[in-house]
Amino acid sequence: MNETAPPKPTAKPDGDAPSAAESRLAARRDGAFLDAAAARELWAAFSAHMDAHRGDEAGFAKARGCAVVRAEFEDGRAVLSLFTTAEAAAKTKPAEPPRGRGAARRNARGGGRPGQAKPKRR
Repeated sequence: MNETAPPKPTAKPDGDAPSAAESRLAARRDGAFLDAAAARELWAAFSAHMDAHRGDEAGFAKARGCAVVRAEFEDGRAVLSLFTTAEAAAKTKPAEPPRGRGAARRNARGGGRPGQAKPKRR
């Protein structure tokens, strides 16, 4: 009985992205998510390009035939978004950067390093 299970789909039937448990890296082109293997390959190429050309997202986008590329954090995973036109990129709002745990609490106390005591006024 050597039955193998069918491959897992990379996207949910309703077109949503795969769950964060399935992959910590994702990529999409003009809003459509790529399969996991293509996403890993794209992330590897993006990382290599950025190591060689620090801060050159536009150069990577141009090399891939796109107008804009964004590295974002969304639903607990890194998402590389490519847009073929600047208009398509302008229609989507970049994801908000994640806030560290406790950042709001530290800011409410006046900033500084966690656990650092404030000097008392006399």
